[in-house]
Amino acid sequence: MTEKDIDDLLDEIEADFPHSAAEEATSTSLSRDVDDILRLDAEDKSRNIVANPRLSASSTFKSSSEKTKRKCEPLLLGGSAVSTGLSTALKPRSCDKLMCLRCDFDVVSFDGVRWRRDTNYLFLRNNAPDAKRLRPNLQTASGYRAFACQCGLVSVLKVVRAANGLENEVDGENRGQTLQWICTKHHC
Repeated sequence: MTEKDIDDLLDEIEADFPHSAAEEATSTSLSRDVDDILRLDAEDKSRNIVANPRLSASSTFKSSSEKTKRKCEPLLLGGSAVSTGLSTALKPRSCDKLMCLRCDFDVVSFDGVRWRRDTNYLFLRNNAPDAKRLRPNLQTASGYRAFACQCGLVSVLKVVRAANGLENEVDGENRGQTLQWICTKHHC
C-alpha cells in the first residue's frame, strides 16, 4: 500500500462518517461556556470585583497591608550588640524567628544573659518556651544573647552562622548536641 492509497482510504472514511451532532453540540457548548466566562469577567471588572487575585494583573502590586515573608540568608545568631531581624548579606542580623526542627518549638532568646553551665535537657523540656520559668538558669553576662528551644540551648557573644547543625557550645564547652534551627520567615 502506498502513501497515496492511504490518503484515499482516509478521505473515503471521512466522507462516510461526517461530524456527528454530538461533536457539533460539544464544540458549540464549549464556545458558549468560554463566552459566558469572558462576559462574567468583564462584568466583574466593571464592578471592581476580582474573581481570582492570583490571576489578576493588579495583584502583582501589593498594598502596604499585604507583606511578603522572607527567610534569613545567611541564618545568623549574635550577641546582644547585634540587632535582631531579617538577616541578609548586606545587613547581617541575629534571627529572631527561629524554630527547632527536632522538637518543633520556637526558639526563645534573652539579651544580656547566658545559660548557666548546669542547665540541662530536662530543665529545657519542662520549662521552655516559658521565659519566666527559664530565667532562674540564666546569669547576667554583658554582650551575650541566650537562645533555647525544648531540646537545646546556646549562648552567643559574637555573630555565628546558624546553619543546620550549629554546634551547641556555651563558653567554649560543647554540650554534645547539634542544634537544628531554621528561620520561619520575617514579614517584610
